[in-house]
Order: sequence, then structure tokens, then C-alpha cells
Amino acid sequence: MLALPGELDGTLFLAALWQTPRGRTPTAHHYELGTLTVGVDPDRFLSDLRCAHRTVRSYSPGAHTVPLTLAEAAARQVEAAGTMVLSPGRDLADGTREGTRALLGHLNPSAEVLSGSESGEDALGTLVKPDPRWAAAGPVERLDPVIAPVRRQGVDHGVMSVLWRSRRPVHPERLAASLPRITSGVVRSRGHLWLATRPQLMAAVPSWSRRRR
Repeated sequence: MLALPGELDGTLFLAALWQTPRGRTPTAHHYELGTLTVGVDPDRFLSDLRCAHRTVRSYSPGAHTVPLTLAEAAARQVEAAGTMVLSPGRDLADGTREGTRALLGHLNPSAEVLSGSESGEDALGTLVKPDPRWAAAGPVERLDPVIAPVRRQGVDHGVMSVLWRSRRPVHPERLAASLPRITSGVVRSRGHLWLATRPQLMAAVPSWSRRRR
């Protein structure tokens, strides 16, 4: 078991770990990748996910640091995880913990969410078992930002995921005019755009966090 610092970008770390160095054998021939686990505090996570005005430093492979908003850093941590451990929180009756669990399920539908109250033996078995998704899909499919993410169906505690696709490039001016209405109530966005003014390029969608009305 390897304990990673909280400032490390988990997605980039996994991508670098799974790359085959030139002249060497693949990492998968020597190691069986287990589950990347992230601990989540329900009393802080929702506020962190809304914090787009403060930046933090996220360390990526190669000792480079990238300034990210606190919301982006928090979202990346849970989106790269295979298992998330949700702590009990201070007040179990106010719905914060249930709302956080629902939000985690939409941010990363393929991850398993454990409660901090579960027995140590059951939790340990989940944390150390190999992650079958890496064997089934491979790291490229898991980490490639172009591939559409898995979308969770339904509405949980007021949280809903929407997947938008288009066969035609997007008009940039119309998109800019529509953003205030489109992003109302949005907590997290991710993906890529095909702009009509630059059809040969793929533009990454900037992540944002908006407080729900």
C-alpha cells in the first residue's frame, strides 16, 4: 500500500505510472495495480467543490506544479479514485453526508463508496483487491479525456448528470451567450468541444463550480 500526498494529481500519476518507459517492460508485468483510494470529509467536500476563487498547487509527475482551483483539485481526486471512503461527518441528521454520497456517485459512477463506519476487515479487503477495470478497459480508456465519461442515470438527492453530444461543431459566440443559462446550478463540468472557428483543434471544456440556487 502506497500513501500518496494529497497535493498529487491522481489521474496524472496513474497515467505516468502506466506508461511503458522506452527500452523497458510495461509496469503491468511487475505490479498488479490495486485500487486508488481517496478519503472524503462530507463537512468539507461540498464547500471545496464550490471554491473557484482560490487556487492550490497540484503536483504532477516530473516535479511540475500546476495551479488549480480548489474545486478542480477536489473533483480530480474523486474522479481518479477506484474507492472512496466517506467519513461520518459531524451531523448525520442534516443530509450533508447523504448528499455528498450522491454527488460522489455522479462524479465517479464506477467507483465504490465505503462508509467510515464499516468494519475494518471488510474495508481492508476492498482497498487491497486489484482493480479489475484496468485489466478490462486498460489505462488509456480509463484516463483518456476524449472518451465520454460514464454517466449515472437518475436523480439522487437533487443531483443529476447530463451528457451532451453534437455531430456538428459548436458556434463559439452562441455558446458564450448560452453559458449563463446552461451552467445555472452546475457543480462540475468536463469534456471537450469542437469549435466551428477552429475545426482542426479539440478544445478542453474549462471546469467550473456554481452554487445551486
